[in-house]
Formats: sequence, C-alpha cells, structure tokens
Amino acid sequence: MTDLANVQAAADELLAVLATVADPLGKRVHPEPGEALNVLPALVLGPPAITFTGYGDASEATFLVYLVTSAAAGALADLWRWLSDVVTALDESAGAVQRADPGTYLAGTAALPCYEIRVEYPL
Repeated sequence: MTDLANVQAAADELLAVLATVADPLGKRVHPEPGEALNVLPALVLGPPAITFTGYGDASEATFLVYLVTSAAAGALADLWRWLSDVVTALDESAGAVQRADPGTYLAGTAALPCYEIRVEYPL
C-alpha cells in the first residue's frame, strides 16, 4: 500500500504559505475545492497530480492553486495585481511555481475568473 502522508505534508505546507498572503490581500484560503466560495477573492488548493516511481513510491506532486475573483469590472486587473504576491509567497515553499494559466473556476452555477497556478512539489 502506498503511503501518501508526504503528499498531505506538502498540501499542509502550501496551505500555510497561502495563509500568509491571503490575509494581507483580503482573500480566503479554501483547502477543499468543493467548499462554497462565499467570500471573494479566494485561494483554493486543488488535489495534486502525483508522480509515482518504482513500487508505488510517490516522488512528486503537482498542485493547482486557484486564485479566484468575482466576475466584475476590474477582475483582470485584480488578478494580475494579486498573482505576483501569491507566486512570491509560493516561492517560499519547497515547491516550484511552474506557470499560471488563466481559467474559469466553477463554483456551483457560477463561472468565476481565475488563475490556475501550477506548483510542482518534490516528495
């Protein structure tokens, strides 16, 4: 059986790092993508893609961090402004930010503008 405790530890570290940037920027951090986004802007940690090497050992996890805002005037400018702070904070983790792609985050019936920030994390 594969032990994924190191994946959980990586997620915990990323959540802690995101919390350091969330409060100053007025955002909420959601550790589960299924949580209701009642307050925007928000940061959401998605489940990772996990790379396995021989015998089921996990060697790397690639997380998507969603920077989500409301679909209102100025949303793009807000995302650009916040993205730099979020990426800078993530660079303080053991992970490496690979890219940030524009996207749409589905929250219930709402399609919200977001950046999907890809963070590769060694295990």
